Amino acid sequence: SSSSSSSSSSSHTIHNTSSRTSITNRPERRARLEAVARRKQRGFFVVLEAPSKINNVAAIMRTCDALGVTKLLLVAPQDGLLPGNKHHGATENAQVSTRTDGIGCRDDEIFSGEILRRCSASANFWVETQVFDTVAECAGFLDAMCVTSYGTVLRAESRQLWDTVFQLDGVGDNGVAVNKVALWFGTEVSGLSEAAVRYCERHVCVPMRGMVESLNLSVCVGMVAGEVVRQRLAFVRAEGGTARTTSLSAEDQAAWVARMSARAGKRRRRREGLGSAGADADVHLAGKN
Repeated sequence: SSSSSSSSSSSHTIHNTSSRTSITNRPERRARLEAVARRKQRGFFVVLEAPSKINNVAAIMRTCDALGVTKLLLVAPQDGLLPGNKHHGATENAQVSTRTDGIGCRDDEIFSGEILRRCSASANFWVETQVFDTVAECAGFLDAMCVTSYGTVLRAESRQLWDTVFQLDGVGDNGVAVNKVALWFGTEVSGLSEAAVRYCERHVCVPMRGMVESLNLSVCVGMVAGEVVRQRLAFVRAEGGTARTTSLSAEDQAAWVARMSARAGKRRRRREGLGSAGADADVHLAGKN
């Protein structure tokens, strides 16, 4: 697509260094990005509805990075979590960025971009994130890609995590690629909204065997997303890894490397004080899946 091709060709040269070397021309950096791109999951989304705690979002970003999640989607983040200049409803291939200075900033000194970077171990820089105002907007984005949505909710119809099948037979690219999955999570206090529960095709719950009746949100995301990855790997290994794949296509891998290279260039310019051109945020709405 046009936006994907434009992002693939974009690279940024660091002018304020003695070597004047482009990020994309640094062999060790590019090799590492390409290795990570090969390990990223295709069609795997984590959706957070009404997130309000910056520490939870940061920890979830770190989990998403570790598991190779395609994209983190935020639906109706609560006031103060994001800067006021939100972007939402972008197409699958759109590349838009929004400043993260003061993300989560009821108090800029406490909830600053630097705090988010530290809490996420800089995962916020590498996890592509998209923001939507409503459940309906996010649903439209996922429906356009034929994504199966699983809502984490304690209902009579919910299946326990260990009994839930995330890799559906006959779904995906002719049974070769894994099917696309979105995991929906609500707040720790009230869970998913009724609109989100109605939208999700399947419902899943994490069984609790102790005295405490709930989990921290970021822990819950890690458990459920980890089970998705486990099932995907089992799906691939069932065929000896010869035909089935969980990976992005070669085209999408190259596009992701190009976007991350461009982002690294912007971050370095920002650190070197080269003006507003380097001040784009660490939350980007970008990428094919």
